[in-house]
Amino acid sequence: MKHAYQRHVTKGVGIFSLVGLILLFGNPTTVTAQRGRGGPQLEPEQAQAAWTLAARSVAKELRLDDKGTAQLVDTYTATRASHRKNIELQYGAGDFQVYREIADEERGKLETALGGFLKTKDVGKAMASLGTLSGEW
Repeated sequence: MKHAYQRHVTKGVGIFSLVGLILLFGNPTTVTAQRGRGGPQLEPEQAQAAWTLAARSVAKELRLDDKGTAQLVDTYTATRASHRKNIELQYGAGDFQVYREIADEERGKLETALGGFLKTKDVGKAMASLGTLSGEW
């Protein structure tokens, strides 16, 4: 009986591994051809979905109501869209300092906007996660 169980577990792990490889390499259109320091970027729709999920996760952690969650999602996705647009306008300049300045400016705008509807302690908690402005997504 133990041998049969191990065979099923091994078969299951093999199937999940195969599915994972297909998802990882099977659809090359899921990322743009543009590669930067952070690797391939997500398509705009995928990035929007990732930003929304990140903001909702933070909203849940902060125990925000529906209105607060919507405000957080809107504020964060607007900041990320602005950040992405400004980076794309500067893309190819090769000046890392310019990219850093853009991120710092957008981070400041995000923090100010969050302060308009979150408690001070919650702004810090939200910024710890959302304020990174990760270039990978």
